Amino acid sequence: MHNFDTTKGMDELQLLQSLPRRLRQDVQYYLNRELITSLPLLHGMDDRIVLSISDKLRREVYMPGDAIVKQGDVGDDMYFISSGECECTAYGRGVVSVKQAGMFFGEVALFSSGTRTATVTARTLCELMVLTKSDL
Repeated sequence: MHNFDTTKGMDELQLLQSLPRRLRQDVQYYLNRELITSLPLLHGMDDRIVLSISDKLRREVYMPGDAIVKQGDVGDDMYFISSGECECTAYGRGVVSVKQAGMFFGEVALFSSGTRTATVTARTLCELMVLTKSDL
């Protein structure tokens, strides 16, 4: 239901893919600008790189209690939290952090080939933007 309320039944990805590359990048940047400009990770990067990254982001929605990533799994995605709240738990340590809108997690997976060091679970309805290692 949340997905329909957000997209009004339109296939957002199909619509974006039909646009010329530069226009698609501009639209993606406009749609994600608050999130993108709030990330310290992207501060100081060349505008072309930021536009290219914003074009590669894909939207995912998680319900409360959904596992987004699991400790021990091989990671190849980084997640930016557009809305909602997630908790990170590690075996034997319990909740190690809580992530909220404007924050990110999984960045280590983009630069290494290791496994996830924590499980991240949606505490509330979460809308995340995902960047894959292959897209980076």
